[in-house]
Amino acid sequence: EAKDVVPLLCLPPSQRLAQVAAAVARAEQILQSSETAVMLREFDPAEVPAIVLVDPEAERRAALHAESEASPDLWGGLLGSLDTAPQEPARTLVLNDRSEVTHLLLDAYGEEVFDAALTSLHLSAVMLAGEGLGASQARAYGAGLAELLRSALRPGTGRPG
Repeated sequence: EAKDVVPLLCLPPSQRLAQVAAAVARAEQILQSSETAVMLREFDPAEVPAIVLVDPEAERRAALHAESEASPDLWGGLLGSLDTAPQEPARTLVLNDRSEVTHLLLDAYGEEVFDAALTSLHLSAVMLAGEGLGASQARAYGAGLAELLRSALRPGTGRPG
């Protein structure tokens, strides 16, 4: 569970946090639609660029909220009365500042490349957590990888630029 992992995550130096604050904020904005928060931490192994932490209580609240929104007449105020906590994202993408991949992401130039890299990294972390991807996630993953390959290959040659 997320609460078991959090103590193993180290806070990067404040200078580093300030240096990448805009990129982390942009990542949060991009992942807002998937109800995923973003944080930068240091953890081992450095080869793992990101992990996804899941808060089961927040997921339960989100499921109750979705159910009451889908059928407000059926459930009336019953489900709403069970959901008293503020809405926090149920998931957190934890970027590993010890990873070269994370450094490349946070230093990415060009919005399309950043978006594609973040999407690919996020969905890779979801798969690393043992979850499968839904159809729309699989399409987003493929589109992100395609964008990264396009940006890495020289136009018209099929070779690195």
